[in-house]
Parts: sequence; structure tokens; C-alpha cells
Amino acid sequence: MGRDVRLAGLVALLVVASTACSGPPPAGHVTVQVDHPVALADVPLHVRVTGLDGGQRVTITANLHDASDREMLGFATFRADARGVVDLATAQPSGGGSYRQTEAMGVIWSMVAVDGNPPLFRPEPTQGLTVSVRDSAGRTLADRVVKRTYLPAGVTTRYLFVSPDGFFGHYYAPAASAARRPAVLLFGGAEGGLGAYLDVAAGLLAAHGFPALAIGYFGLQGLPSELASVPLEYFVRALDWLRSQPGVDTAHVFAYGDSRGSEAALLLGALRPDLVRGVVALSPSSVVHCSFPDCSGPAWTLNGAPLPYTSQFDGPVPTDDPAAVIPVERIAGPVFLVCGQNDFIWPSCPFAQAMDQRLGSHAHQLLTYPGAGHNVGWLVPDQPDSVFADAVGKADAWPRLLGLLNGL
Repeated sequence: MGRDVRLAGLVALLVVASTACSGPPPAGHVTVQVDHPVALADVPLHVRVTGLDGGQRVTITANLHDASDREMLGFATFRADARGVVDLATAQPSGGGSYRQTEAMGVIWSMVAVDGNPPLFRPEPTQGLTVSVRDSAGRTLADRVVKRTYLPAGVTTRYLFVSPDGFFGHYYAPAASAARRPAVLLFGGAEGGLGAYLDVAAGLLAAHGFPALAIGYFGLQGLPSELASVPLEYFVRALDWLRSQPGVDTAHVFAYGDSRGSEAALLLGALRPDLVRGVVALSPSSVVHCSFPDCSGPAWTLNGAPLPYTSQFDGPVPTDDPAAVIPVERIAGPVFLVCGQNDFIWPSCPFAQAMDQRLGSHAHQLLTYPGAGHNVGWLVPDQPDSVFADAVGKADAWPRLLGLLNGL
């Protein structure tokens, strides 16, 4: 059985238990303590439950309804220490739950949709999250509402379209500042579109003061229906628009691509260093691959001509067309690479390590996470429907990216 199927069963049992029991909770002063009851959604929380009996067995849950009114739930069972405390940063979960490791934010990043379907998490601008404590009879002993902010006051959103703007995008502008700030053009992988993790990342970048434009590049009206013969000029139009916005530091504009989108980000950095002054490549490839899903032609074109590509997805040294290797050493600025060693979509760590060698002394960071998979590239930490190794990787990589941008 897959993880979601197992968790759906556990979620169902928890929901039944919490609704079937009757009677008031026992008397006591159980309290849910949270260090950041209102904070940006990428700020880690420290959750402690106090006032329990020593050794008492309780279940701690995190529950929310997102912008699509989908209910999501994460939970784990613990035994209180001798002082009657459960500290999520140090306590070891016992028994069934949505995660099993000692992990401060586990009850949040392990949340899955109660209906058992993939969550496609769409947060509210400020997302309410309820942390609850239940005893072994399913009675609620205490709860606490936490506000996780994705779009704080001052951040504005603008929607752009192929006609008349030349591209599909969502622009997140930070609160007005006298200083010009690095800006980021973001795009995803083989899904090609917008929304979900891409917009979450863009919105939070703007919350930290960085103008961010998330774009889709196929599968939308007026664009190619598939990842096939996508012109790099499309991204150039978006870059030109982003560079023209108030508050953008045109000397520090980054291309940010995940999975197949990393190819476009790296190509833009290598071929248009006049526009792109840094690249973020997540779960990346060091070579240009063929079209998707049929692999019958080029994925990318420039000036109407196909860019060299390989149909080999197994490593960084293509034999069918060696020219498919991306000349990352031409990128005029820092390169930020993130990969998971358990990426079963493609060998992103061998790709990233090949770029690491090719970049040499060029300013770059390579972050490699043991046990993490392809979705470590969905870089914002502590978002629902994660697994442990991916969650740990994202929690480490995201503040490093913010530090890179803040240091420019």
C-alpha cells in the first residue's frame, strides 16, 4: 500500500474516534503552547503541550481547511514525560500516525487530505491551523489556533496573460521599499502551469522582500499544449517585464526552475547573462532533454531553432548528442542547486554533481539530501503532504536560499 492509502485509513480511524466518544474531557489545565501563534508560513513552530499526567498517552493533531475547503489532517500519538509535557521538538511518536520521527514540525508537514486524494494544497493568504490534544478516549483536552501567513499585508498580487502581456504569470510585489531588491522568475516542471507550490514559493519570496514572478509555459491558452518546442523567447518576455518593475535590482535577477524547468532556468542563465544574473535549479538536470511526454523532438527552441537535446534520462553524459550538456560555466552569477539522493524521477544528484564539477570555483552551492526524493525541489518547508527526508531537506535549503538573496 502507498503512503496516502495507509494514512487515509489512519485518518478515518482518528475522525471516527473523535466523533464517536461522548462525555466531557477530564478536569485539568492542559495547554498547547506555541512560540509563533502568528507568523509567516515558512517560520518553524515550537509546540509544547503541558498540564498532562506523567506518562499519559495523547494524540496531537494539526487540522486545517484550505482555500478549496479541503480538510487536511496530521497527527501522532505520544506519551507525556514525567512532568506531564509533550514537546514536539524532542518527543518520539508512538503508535500509528501520519509521521513517526522526532520532528518539531512533523504534525504539520505530514498532513494529508481527509478524503484520501492528493491535497493540491491551496492556502488562504492567512491560513488557520488548529493544533489539538486528545486523550486515549478521543476527548479533546486542549486546542490552539495558529495563523500561518502566506501573503502578509503589503504584498500585492497581479495576474498577467499572454494577451496583452506576452505570458501567463502571477506577480507578487513586496511592500514598497526604498532599496532595490533581487528579483526571481519562477517556473515549474513537467506540469507547466501555475498554482500550488510555485505560487506559495513566489508569495513567500515577496513576503521576504523579493519581487517574484511565477509563470506557466505550456498547457495554457495561447501556449504550447505540451512541453515541446517551447521558445526561450517566452521566458525572455517575462524577464524583460520583471526587470521593468519598480523596486527590482536588475543586476540581480534570478531564474528559478524545478525539475524540467531547471533546464530552462540554466539555459537562460547560460545564454542570456545580460538578463539573468543567478540561477536556482531544483531537482535539476545538467543536460537538455527531449520533448515531453512523447520524446519525439526538442523541448526548447531559440530563434526558431531547436536546442540540442538528448533522449537519455539516465545521467549527465549523453551519448546521442553531447551538445545537450548545458554550459553552466557561462552563467553570470551564483548558481543554487538542490537535489535528493532518492530521486526516482531522474538522477538529479548526479546531474547536480556534474554541474558542481563544471562550475569549479564559480560561485555556487550544491545541497544534497540523503533519503530525499524529487519533491525536495518543492522548496518551501513545512507544507502538507511531505515525507520526512524531503521535509528535512526543504527546511534546510529554503533559509539558505533566502540568505543568498539577502546577501546580494
